[in-house]
Amino acid sequence: MPRQPYLKVLPNPRGARIEVSTKAIGERPELETLIGNCLMTWPHVEAEMALLLGQLIGAENAAAVAVFQALRQSRAQRDLISEAAKASLSEADQELLSAILNLHKSVETERNSLTHGHFGTSTKIPDGIIWMAAADYVTIRANITLDPTPTWNDAKHLKLLSAISVYRTADLTTIFEDMIEVANSWYNLVIYLRSPTGGQIRADRYRQLCDRPHIARELKILRQKNNP
Repeated sequence: MPRQPYLKVLPNPRGARIEVSTKAIGERPELETLIGNCLMTWPHVEAEMALLLGQLIGAENAAAVAVFQALRQSRAQRDLISEAAKASLSEADQELLSAILNLHKSVETERNSLTHGHFGTSTKIPDGIIWMAAADYVTIRANITLDPTPTWNDAKHLKLLSAISVYRTADLTTIFEDMIEVANSWYNLVIYLRSPTGGQIRADRYRQLCDRPHIARELKILRQKNNP
């Protein structure tokens, strides 16, 4: 994952003031813009994925997109595409699809963190935005509500800080670029599958897809797993 543990970024956290609430919104505008870019990009990724499903089942229309989007769980979406591919694609094309699905899944994990996590600031990390998982945030908030004047000691403080991570510009830029790559991969896969079988154009497009760095990496992992 691109984000880094808070205590790794800031081994000596004494004296830092942390704010994880709506009060922190607007304090890191450049980083918040990058987060917004990521969240605005993901619907385009899902739309390209829905169009792929339409290509696989031979129904590239609004109905196919609606069926796909009705499956709100991402695993159900991926499973639907995998099953459709088994009935319509060659083994080589299924392998290529699996590589892109794995890429999609890994990037979607980052998207989910951005969507459902809680953001804030630390005065000692002016170039980063801090993040907490929802479960950790709620647990900490519940403890504060039950004991509004807690006595903090070093052990409790470090336990709190261990639940925090940090995103910097490079981290969020990487996620954004990966999302763009996933969207482009789905788009180009559809273009490839529309190409006439047995022709040079299709062969060239297959090679171009396999040579894309993200897909090449996932193909290598798949092949090592299947042929250790």
